[in-house]
Amino acid sequence: MKAMGHLIASMDWLNQRLLGLCKLAMIVLVGAIAADIFVGVFYRYVIGDALAWYEEVAQYLMVWMVFCGSPLVLKQGGHISLGLVVNRFSPRLRMLAHALIFAIVFAFLCLLFYHGAGLTWLARRQQMTSLPVSFSLIYAAIPFGAFVMASVSFEIFLRALRGIADPGDAELFAPDAMDESGQAETRRSSLDEAVKS
Repeated sequence: MKAMGHLIASMDWLNQRLLGLCKLAMIVLVGAIAADIFVGVFYRYVIGDALAWYEEVAQYLMVWMVFCGSPLVLKQGGHISLGLVVNRFSPRLRMLAHALIFAIVFAFLCLLFYHGAGLTWLARRQQMTSLPVSFSLIYAAIPFGAFVMASVSFEIFLRALRGIADPGDAELFAPDAMDESGQAETRRSSLDEAVKS
């Protein structure tokens, strides 16, 4: 159990760094999209000469935003889940179900990484319609996002395995950073609250 705790702590350390990179990328991407749309609208309606590339660039920046934001949501347990049946299970069975679910998620993300990397390599000679930028730069969002999400899902899988042995020590997801008032929130996921009751 001690080795499992060390492995989870190591995965948490790695994931905190990867998610920090994702947060930084999200800030840059949101700013870039806002600037891109502003420039496009300014040229179209003020100058009267529409830019050919601004819509396409905004779309591809949004693709990167999705693949950078998804791991952040996964770490918080914010993706859509169907807990109606699972929440009726006993604590150990619930942890077993989560371990199975995240093992499947991890396997899918490994496949997505593999095929996304292949697609990125194949697209290296294709270029955007309006700019001389390789599509591989756009498709690289797939293996990047899949890798980070796979790392996070593996950590959650390990936490679920530990929860099978000790349901009282079952903290699957990171607590939310802030509540509505801006104060640090200590609420854990509803699963953790159910396990303790």
